[in-house]
Amino acid sequence: MLLTKTHRHVAIGLIVMGLAFVTFAYPSNVQTFLNVIQGLQLIATVSLIYGILKKDPLHKDKFLLFWMVSTAIFFFALVFCSFSYMGEYHYDDFFIVMLILLGMWIVAAAVACFLYLMYQEYIVLTQNNRVAGLSLPAANAFNPTVETKENPPPYIAPTSENMTVSIQS
Repeated sequence: MLLTKTHRHVAIGLIVMGLAFVTFAYPSNVQTFLNVIQGLQLIATVSLIYGILKKDPLHKDKFLLFWMVSTAIFFFALVFCSFSYMGEYHYDDFFIVMLILLGMWIVAAAVACFLYLMYQEYIVLTQNNRVAGLSLPAANAFNPTVETKENPPPYIAPTSENMTVSIQS
């Protein structure tokens, strides 16, 4: 009961949001950049939870896609911050620097793993929507409300057989 898709999606979204809040402990030279990413991840997680818990499944894949794009941006921000931290020179506390880098890479690996799991669910959801006919282009297909019963007469091009010529003097 606790391992349904809905609970799994909500748990993954909240865990990634928690990992985004953990980035407050990162060095201060990249903190302004990470604050923007944290805000984006918060909006994406709230929209993911709304998209999962709403009753109509028509746009659930769009909410998952928005969350996956923002989480991919968050992942690349984590990788960028770890390389930025690695670029700084810390000669006196090498062991602590390696522990911090290991922590950064573990967080990035966890985000990548959760992103992969949600991508697998996204593929299944889009395939199910196509089979069930819930995709957006099929829902917005043009259905004419007025039907015409008579077809217009066919166009007959003028030829020498159906054209008369009269010469007046």
